Amino acid sequence: MIKVFAWAIFPIMVTFLIGGWVAEDTFYRGMRGGEEKRMGGWIMNPNELGMLAAIAAAMAYMRITAARVKFWPILKMVIAILIMVFTSSRSTSIGFLLIMGILILKSNNKGLKIAMFSGVVLAVPLLLKYVIFKDSGGVEEVMSMTGRLPFWTALLNEGIVREPFLGYGFMRINYIDTFQGLNTYPGRMTHNTFMQVLMNLGFVGFFLALWQLVSTVSTFFQERTHAYANFFVALFIPIFINSITEFGIFGETNYGILFYQFLILLFCIRPATRLSLRQRLQRQQLELKYTIHPTPLVPCAS
Repeated sequence: MIKVFAWAIFPIMVTFLIGGWVAEDTFYRGMRGGEEKRMGGWIMNPNELGMLAAIAAAMAYMRITAARVKFWPILKMVIAILIMVFTSSRSTSIGFLLIMGILILKSNNKGLKIAMFSGVVLAVPLLLKYVIFKDSGGVEEVMSMTGRLPFWTALLNEGIVREPFLGYGFMRINYIDTFQGLNTYPGRMTHNTFMQVLMNLGFVGFFLALWQLVSTVSTFFQERTHAYANFFVALFIPIFINSITEFGIFGETNYGILFYQFLILLFCIRPATRLSLRQRLQRQQLELKYTIHPTPLVPCAS
């Protein structure tokens, strides 16, 4: 499964890496009046592309620890990290550091653990300077989550109070197309999955979504020795962090929802340990049909 995901995401990473070099205007998106450019362009939201790159890097790391030939996993990880840097996604950087920290601590390979831990330590200052606390943003922008916190506060104080139980409907946060608080910018979406569910479906839908999320995480802890436990960590952390700033779970035209639906079924679908009545009858019919009767031995004539 890890190998399949690593190879499935790899062509997307290569496409954006080459596209950013060949057609910069198409594969990059100008931000803050053109002062900053983020990979993804209008093809894919930079935060979504960063989430995908974080998943690819984590899958590649797990392939490095398991594969004999390490060239391709290392190449995939390097390209994925480059994509993360070019997207300048803060949420992606935080998610990737968390994933690597957990996977490295769980590793039994001391040499690889030291090497990867050293790489992460060296990367942290660069991520803090150029990604988290950007030159054009700074601490104030980070603390307000690029203006999201005031908008969420207005949604809670002025928005949901008008439709608290069932919300405004699918993909709507107001009676009109946009919501604008007394001291906030107008917005068509909440930039937060859980806030979006609350505004769309009210507290009824919010608690249903919360129950689903809690059930998925609790199932993981019950199955933490499962063969796919590390796979769950590498997939869940970027999606969950992305859902705090985007529509990572229940959003419209968002790739995170596909991964989340996959995680819901990951520990739920198992091979059956007992045959059903119909399967037992079919097995008996096959045994009767294809039974090989031994041929009796005939003594040879002397």
